[in-house]
Amino acid sequence: MVFQAIVLSTLLYACETWTLYRSNIQSLEQFQQYKLRQILKIQWESHTTNIAVLNQASVTSVEATIIHHPLRWAGHVQRMELFRLPKIMLYGELANGTRPRGAPKLRYKDQLKRTLALTNIDPSLWEQTARDRATWRRAVHQGTTAFEEKRKEN
Repeated sequence: MVFQAIVLSTLLYACETWTLYRSNIQSLEQFQQYKLRQILKIQWESHTTNIAVLNQASVTSVEATIIHHPLRWAGHVQRMELFRLPKIMLYGELANGTRPRGAPKLRYKDQLKRTLALTNIDPSLWEQTARDRATWRRAVHQGTTAFEEKRKEN
């Protein structure tokens, strides 16, 4: 579908590295729904649910895509050599300094832990699982599929 190939790929370019809050995800979901309803010519008066729109368009939700892509990227990073910059940045720590007062800003590691929990992947075993590409792909696919199914039920 042209929508997925052009619009969603442009909208979600480099989402592997984003740290998103709930409000950001909701904004992206609203955009997706607005555009799909335009394409499918669904009027708001018809009271069609968001899930029905996604099913009619045969598209997964933006949230499921945003969950899938960082997990895929984390697997690539885990399999990289130790000297590669993405791996250094993922496992690096600041030598000194403190975080500012108040609620801390979301970090990539925090987002990754949240994503692992949403997809029922054990956070203590993800690094070991990601070392085997086929096993990691299967775990990510099963996790995002289960997430999308649970989302459709609610």
